[in-house]
Amino acid sequence: MKNDIIFTICQIHTEVKEKLYFLEQILLHIDNKDITEDVININDFFNKNLLLHFQSEEILISILPSNLDKNAKRVITKILDDHKKIFKKIQQFNNLLDNLNFNDKTKREKFIEISMDVIELLIIHAKYEDDIFFPLTEKKLTTTQLEELKKKVKLVSI
Repeated sequence: MKNDIIFTICQIHTEVKEKLYFLEQILLHIDNKDITEDVININDFFNKNLLLHFQSEEILISILPSNLDKNAKRVITKILDDHKKIFKKIQQFNNLLDNLNFNDKTKREKFIEISMDVIELLIIHAKYEDDIFFPLTEKKLTTTQLEELKKKVKLVSI
């Protein structure tokens, strides 16, 4: 990555992967210990950091030139569609936590199912961004647009 602001936006993927690994570990031990606090911490991360990350990416998309080719437009459409799917799953994750009882087998299984969906969606999405989206944006944005992106992302993260 040659540009520092795009690198900064992309950096959260490392943190996301760490949290997803942690979530997978929680799921492996769901019957062995009280995991409520761990799950709440992951949920807080999703609701703060991940949603801020999506906002930063959407700012990046808004700054891209409007005369993009069909392939670039498809990439952007996929990113935005992924954000909607992931956000919907995170809302389901949130809703489950509101009345989650890990002793209730049905609720526990639903929690595991939704957690696995979130893990899968985020891993695939982050890989697509790293391999396709961020390299594309680096090619398309001018120095002026990158400076604009830096200012706008800084405002979102305050």
